[in-house]
Amino acid sequence: MKLKILIFIFSFGIIYSSETNRYSAQIGLGLLYSQDKFEVPYIYGADDCGLFDSNNKFSWDADLKVFYALYDNIRIIGSLGFINKYISQSELSSDYLVFNPGTNNYEKFLREINFNSSIGFLKLGIGIDYKLLDNIPITIYSEILSNYPVIDTKFKITEKIIEPKGFVFPDGKIQRTISNNVIENLKNHFMLGAGLNYEYKLNPENSIVFDLGYYYGLNKISEEFKWSNNHIKAGLAFRWNFSEPVVEKLPELDTITPIRQEEQLVKLDTNYDTKITAHDLKLNRTIVTQTYPILPYIFFDSTSANIRNIYNKNNDLEKFNEINLPKETLPIYYNILDIIGYRLKANPSAKLTIIGTSDGEELEKTEDRLRLAEQRAEIIKKYLVEKWKIDKQRLNTKSQNMPGLPTSREYRAGYEENRRAELYSDNPKILAPVVHEKFFEYQIKEYPEIDINTNFETNAWKLQLLDNDSIIYEKTALEAAPIKLRTVFNKKYLTSLSDNNKINGKYQFSNDSKSLTGNFDVPISIMDENFELGRLNLIVFDFDKSDISDFNKEIIRNFVKSSIFDKSLVRITGSTDILGERQYNKKLSEDRANTVAD
Repeated sequence: MKLKILIFIFSFGIIYSSETNRYSAQIGLGLLYSQDKFEVPYIYGADDCGLFDSNNKFSWDADLKVFYALYDNIRIIGSLGFINKYISQSELSSDYLVFNPGTNNYEKFLREINFNSSIGFLKLGIGIDYKLLDNIPITIYSEILSNYPVIDTKFKITEKIIEPKGFVFPDGKIQRTISNNVIENLKNHFMLGAGLNYEYKLNPENSIVFDLGYYYGLNKISEEFKWSNNHIKAGLAFRWNFSEPVVEKLPELDTITPIRQEEQLVKLDTNYDTKITAHDLKLNRTIVTQTYPILPYIFFDSTSANIRNIYNKNNDLEKFNEINLPKETLPIYYNILDIIGYRLKANPSAKLTIIGTSDGEELEKTEDRLRLAEQRAEIIKKYLVEKWKIDKQRLNTKSQNMPGLPTSREYRAGYEENRRAELYSDNPKILAPVVHEKFFEYQIKEYPEIDINTNFETNAWKLQLLDNDSIIYEKTALEAAPIKLRTVFNKKYLTSLSDNNKINGKYQFSNDSKSLTGNFDVPISIMDENFELGRLNLIVFDFDKSDISDFNKEIIRNFVKSSIFDKSLVRITGSTDILGERQYNKKLSEDRANTVAD
């Protein structure tokens, strides 16, 4: 039976992956720039003598935060901490005149009035943080805080005579205390905060975190003084990421001559018998022809015209051939420079147009951005001329301030995607898809289970599965060996495993005084599917569009002619990039899939 499956993957963006520990905690210190507004009378209880009305001072806080990951990029935050707020305000008052015997004139009576307080708050908070991009260690967060006043709720108001010189208060001093009281009826102060964290990894478990946030007061701290508070926070914290318990390292496994599958018997002495039985790794094998259309864009860093390191620059161009490229979309795309060079050399009459663009803002002046865009086009031209010996007359360069069909700049990734060089050719072969024909693809139908039967008393054990010298599965524990063990391992090893009829296994059982080691085999059984799979991966849509270009319509027609038959099952999947709202992107994905179906 000949059955073909057509899969369209429509994407234009950057692919990321992440691994997040479920729990983490951090302890940190923060510097607060407080913005206070209040109405405190110069003389406590007398509102007609003037008011202190604002305060901008630095304070500090300390806290312990605990994180629980709901998903790879979303975590709940709980916090407990202490905030100490300093309030210090000075005002000059000259409400009346006094007679100065020294000058025989009436002069302004000028006083400096100072308000000082230090208040401690117990801080409780709950919030959420979100990691925008997995390969950038920046998270945004939002939290609500409850600040309860616990200590140092006193305030002190003093006044000092500035002018006339030589004047003193009745006690003979130029400075005196007006009020020394307790701030009554302080309230639990609620704040809503938002900010971002930058996490610098020291190792997989520990990090240094830099915090910048803004907190807005939702209610007044004191109704009597009409006291409200907001603050900006800059903090530094040490974070622990809790992973699975680390098992004490066991001695290295010794190499023992493999034992036949049906007689997996290893004897340390006459008292210990161990038998390991491994069930088959069952694989399904399918013949696949896969088409990888080329994304004709080369992206650049901000303000840079250098080709990124992600783009492979093969040194041995004589041996370069598309047939040898990996069977994955991104690795093929990263070879785009040499793919284009290889095809231009094979088609000596073909010409290529390279249009450099900017994101429209990365340099202040338009002429500077156009110059940068031209440099981006020229660096691609230079690579093709110098490495592939392409006649420069066949390569035409242009520049634009922004792409003709730009990605939205409402998101940071939009700027990144607009910093690019676009490739166009008069010969369809230059930008035609990369096709890998009739190769084997493997899927795991059933992972192997391992039965363990031993009378060796263990308190620590290790078991490994190896593909040649690469460890594809490892399990260790400080406990008695299990009776049955289920295995799961990375699918990237399937192609190399399929070349063998077995997987090599090693085990080690230990107790306080002895260690038992041995080898065993895991058989591999392969079942061929009764159909062939044809797959077309497309990156064809412009930003926020569901229309198919004429070039890609031709790719689809050619694929349908060569791969779709009367009994073929066809699946069409539409997708978008990471920008935009979830519901909008879902609708756009459906529109793209329907456009292809029509």
